[in-house]
Amino acid sequence: MKNLKSINFKSNWKNCDAASPPANNRPRPRVLTNMLQGCTSLVSVDLSIFDTSLVEDMSSLLEGCTELKALDISNFYFKSEAVAQNMLRGVENLQYINLDNLTGFSEQITSLETLNNKKNLKICQESQIIQSNNELCCDMEIVNGEFKCKPSSNFIVLYYSQNCDYEKGFQLESDYRNGRYLIFYNGEFIKNTDPLSIKKNTGGLAITLYFYRQQKTLEKFFDKNVDSNMEYVVSMDLSNFDASETVSMSSMFYGCSSLKSLDLSAFDTSAVKNMNSMFYGCSSLLYIDLRNLKVTNVTDTSNMFYGCANLKALYLNEFKILENSATDNMFSSVTNLEYLGIDHISDANKIITASPLNSINDLIVCQSEKLIDNSGARNICCTYDMEEHLCKSDNYIIVNFNESSDFVYDSGFKVGSDLRKMVSFIMKDNVMFGPEEKLEIKSNSKIEIHIFDMQQV
Repeated sequence: MKNLKSINFKSNWKNCDAASPPANNRPRPRVLTNMLQGCTSLVSVDLSIFDTSLVEDMSSLLEGCTELKALDISNFYFKSEAVAQNMLRGVENLQYINLDNLTGFSEQITSLETLNNKKNLKICQESQIIQSNNELCCDMEIVNGEFKCKPSSNFIVLYYSQNCDYEKGFQLESDYRNGRYLIFYNGEFIKNTDPLSIKKNTGGLAITLYFYRQQKTLEKFFDKNVDSNMEYVVSMDLSNFDASETVSMSSMFYGCSSLKSLDLSAFDTSAVKNMNSMFYGCSSLLYIDLRNLKVTNVTDTSNMFYGCANLKALYLNEFKILENSATDNMFSSVTNLEYLGIDHISDANKIITASPLNSINDLIVCQSEKLIDNSGARNICCTYDMEEHLCKSDNYIIVNFNESSDFVYDSGFKVGSDLRKMVSFIMKDNVMFGPEEKLEIKSNSKIEIHIFDMQQV
């Protein structure tokens, strides 16, 4: 095995013991003694797939691997003080080690001279037990024989409206950001504690935050009160961000008053419980799309859209607010809304009827069941065009009437019949009508019959 340079345990590993597979679907060995001992050509190895909770002995695991430069033992569990004896003896050329989420008697590794005496060693771990002169935590890759930071697939892109300076970097000595991400700006990686001068986005230049792990909480993450420069962010690309383990988004975008667009439709919010004040003060937002969010565990949406005074369209289609949840002032100051999508919300009365939305005349409410008793609302289901401020759909029929006759549909295009249940709304001369509204049709008229819900008749 002297010529072995790298090993990938992740790609082809299969659990052979189908009768009793490990609960976390990771291989669970009992002994790792001398496993890679003497692999003198080994340059990199990722052992993070192993569940070591049952391992009694991993001594001399990598002893004598003199050329080893990159090692990932994240998620390792050390059962006893002696379990890792001589594990890294002779590993003198290490440049990168991932010690993230070590548990058990982990000091047997973190206190090794192999790690502590290297000034340029890049060490990744949740708690900075080991001090290094060049702490930049990231996944590493070998490029032309050199180790470089490998961007994560979990990232957020921020676009700013004006020039600004971060005197103390993006961490800002705050507990609201746990520091497990990298900054990529103008073609360079920057530590999240370094000062950074940001120029106004002029067509592509933006800040990218690469996250090393999922975030347990995003509470106050972009809060203007925590980070004053968030006031100048005009848009965020969160389509690649992993929120699957996030439990709180309280005040996440608090005071982001320049934010004009935000699409969270790709978010996995199944674990989120708190959305209190999430968009508080986002006064420039015109459109919020939460239609694909599976919100089933949230217990607090108080002040969620408070101060979103210019909001025109809001999609909350899959939202489910738990019984006895806090919803106070959820829509306070939301006075200019034109379209509200709540297609599958079963408790719409609780969050809408007793809110400022109930007094907005001609508010277009799209839902499967007409649960809102609001004389001013138009219960018409459609796709809302933000640029034209019009209801539209991709599925419609154009009907041209003859040139000589004027007539009236007294009961609209449904005509009191069950045969036209699919009709959602009518467009005539760029004016929208409900399918049951009285409609006067002049000669040579063109009528668009829009069909939004393809339900069975």
